[in-house]
Amino acid sequence: MSTVWNRFVRFISTDDRELCGEPDSSVTDVGLALSKNEVVPVKVLDVASPLQDGGKFTSETATIKKLLSPLAAKEVGTIRCIGMNYRDHVAEMKGTIPTVPEVFTKPSTTLIGPSDPIILPKIAPDAVDLEVELAVVIGKDCKNVDAESAMDYVLGYTVANDLTCRDVQNGILQWGYCKGYDSFCPIGPVLVSSKTIVDPAKLQLGSIVRGKTLQSSSTSELIFKVPEIISYVSRGTTLPKGTLILTGTPAGIGHSHNPPLRVDSRQSLPPSNVGRLWNTRGAPTYHGNSYFGYQSAADMIEVESPQLPTGMNNIGVRSTYDGRRTYSYRSERGSYSHIWELLGYLPREKAVVDKLVTAFIEHLNQVYDGLHEETFMTRYEAFWNRKWSDDDRSVIDLRWLSLLFIVLAFGELLECPANASRDIRELSEEASLQFYWASRTAITLAMTFYGESTDAVRCGILITRYLVYLGRKTEAWLASSFSIRFAQAQGMHIDGESWGLPPKVLETRRRLWCSAHALDKYISLGLGRPSATSDKNSMEMKIRNVWIDDKAHDEAQVAMERPENDPTPSVFYIHQQKLSKILGLIQEECFLLTPLTTSYTSYAKVLNLDEILLAWAASLPEYFQVENPLTTMDNSRPYLYWQRLYLHFAFHFARVTLHKTYVLLDSIADRFEYSRDVCINSASADLKLKLSISNTTMADRLRAGATMHSLLSSGLVLGVLVVRDPLSARAALILEDLTAYCEKQNSDPWANEFALAEVRVIELCISSARRSRQESGIMEERTTSTHSQDVNFVEANPPHQNGLPGLYRSPIMTTNPAAPGPVTNTENDPVDNDTWLENWFGPTRSLPEPGDFQSWERLIGSLAPLQ
Repeated sequence: MSTVWNRFVRFISTDDRELCGEPDSSVTDVGLALSKNEVVPVKVLDVASPLQDGGKFTSETATIKKLLSPLAAKEVGTIRCIGMNYRDHVAEMKGTIPTVPEVFTKPSTTLIGPSDPIILPKIAPDAVDLEVELAVVIGKDCKNVDAESAMDYVLGYTVANDLTCRDVQNGILQWGYCKGYDSFCPIGPVLVSSKTIVDPAKLQLGSIVRGKTLQSSSTSELIFKVPEIISYVSRGTTLPKGTLILTGTPAGIGHSHNPPLRVDSRQSLPPSNVGRLWNTRGAPTYHGNSYFGYQSAADMIEVESPQLPTGMNNIGVRSTYDGRRTYSYRSERGSYSHIWELLGYLPREKAVVDKLVTAFIEHLNQVYDGLHEETFMTRYEAFWNRKWSDDDRSVIDLRWLSLLFIVLAFGELLECPANASRDIRELSEEASLQFYWASRTAITLAMTFYGESTDAVRCGILITRYLVYLGRKTEAWLASSFSIRFAQAQGMHIDGESWGLPPKVLETRRRLWCSAHALDKYISLGLGRPSATSDKNSMEMKIRNVWIDDKAHDEAQVAMERPENDPTPSVFYIHQQKLSKILGLIQEECFLLTPLTTSYTSYAKVLNLDEILLAWAASLPEYFQVENPLTTMDNSRPYLYWQRLYLHFAFHFARVTLHKTYVLLDSIADRFEYSRDVCINSASADLKLKLSISNTTMADRLRAGATMHSLLSSGLVLGVLVVRDPLSARAALILEDLTAYCEKQNSDPWANEFALAEVRVIELCISSARRSRQESGIMEERTTSTHSQDVNFVEANPPHQNGLPGLYRSPIMTTNPAAPGPVTNTENDPVDNDTWLENWFGPTRSLPEPGDFQSWERLIGSLAPLQ
């Protein structure tokens, strides 16, 4: 609808007249200005209501004495409200997405102005919550309106505070009574015309009480958008001009807030209370001023993205001390305002947080070794038992808070059933990602305000695992450097035995360093990027086969190391440390900016490193053995199963990474046959492990997904090999396994875009190989046994040594005389091969990322024509 005004205000002027108009300045924040007792001039309109037609500006300018609600209560009538209409709010309440709008009503007697006091009823004075909402004002009568034309009836938008008596609500089924008390619907301070806000689905809104963010979301989270709401509530019902529709509230409501919101729940700008819809925060300045002004119940701004960075505005509260201008730590300009910002990400109910933390400790902590449970829970209880807002500065440590947030990110995923619907999965993932971003924000800020701590190292490790699980490997590479730098700053790269550290501290530091070091090496090598650590500048950790985390100080002092056949969780780190050092050697010798070539000397280094890997595998205790491991202790020590898988995945990753450079190369003497067989065998074993993990629960999915197998795309390696040699003896079996793997991934409802990008490339390889086989007259048959299940195969011996024991035996892949690859030349074979490698894989010899589908199409195309 067209109006002469953009921002409408109704007010009492300084000469005690009730007037209507528009603020003289289009950039003045009315709410903030009035809260600071500033003069707000208004261009006066010749109408007494925004609902009157034909209004125009007079020549008069008046000054606001008191701001009124944009609409009078008598103009509004019955207020329509929509419940459970934000996806993040539904997820917060552990509910299901509604199929139709949940409608309830509030009487017009609830309507008050933006600065009017809230009158708490005697029936329920102790648990009153605010709910920020976008309110829609209907500008002309409508009935049975369709969604396409619904916006033609919208006059404008304002902000509403849908106050609720929770203790009354908990005892009834209908919501109207607990939300219908007098003064329970403040609106304002301005009414913004519909022509000014083109898309109401791009508004940011939030609520802040006592300087603490309760809600921060976007109208893009609305389940039913404004046109759908108007269409629904107008079915068979006339919506008179002036009807107010509250569209729902986002996550973060003060439900069971501790302490409950009360009449004295003041904001940062005195003498405000819950009813004043302005004063503590405004829109981030680089986006411009908010249409609605500063609000304690809500702040909104039209933005292009549903995500709006917070904390960008440094407008604070003035106070004085000793005659000097200072700022409270609770203000927006205070040194500790970041704490208030971050606390807004936490669920309001402690029971919700308890559940997520418990899920992490029960299902993941023993395998991840992510927390020292006793220490963490002591800090956790102190956090919840603190005196809210008054001692946040002294109790809340951002390093610990960041650790809590990443624990909640995992816990949120754990609480989602593996067979949940798509909507529930999306809500769970979004909630988990919000906790993850809160953790990243907190750990980044912690570097400014605090020194290093073990909490910061643990947080960095868990963030890295979280990103590995999501398949975001490049972000994981960045995150792993956080934990490395935090650990190095505390001297964890030096074994602390010579420093006389207590045994519990010493063993904890050793395990943390081994975890951070291993993640750094694995991810860097997997991406072909530099690592953050150099083994020349760190010591080998003297990890012992003891577990003293749960022992008292005196008991830990005298604890004896157990024999190898009586493993504790620590024994895993002994072997992980050795393997990660081998990975460091592989990276230093083979994947520097000046990489190995196909010369005899260079390839000999690869074979020597392969011998070191095989020797490491042969040294594993029987319960970690790569072939036929002892599993009798798995029931009593469940961590052994996952630790075994982690070591096996890492071993296959190391061998494939070491040899993958040579799998597509030819020579007249077939010098690289051994590398091809190694890659086939290790990639097949890795694929077998992936197919064997059922992922029936979210806990198993997270235990498996946050490990090194996510860094090795064994399916891509096998896909390239079968494209290179589609007529080999094992090609049909490899294709069978790859097809099964793609089917498994495609049917996995939790597979994200990274996993599906890999599947798309593998399917391209399968299609290319099968086309080549069909052109050669080979019929495709479905086999009953798969390649990865066949363990009786023979691995070719390295060219320079006879009888080197191989851990995986397979029939040698028959080389097709017309096999694709670089053109061979008996006189100058290495030069042609090296040139081909440089063209396709660059100096680090890394395969393209699965998301780079065009590069994969070109690579597969360069192989296929030569078949």
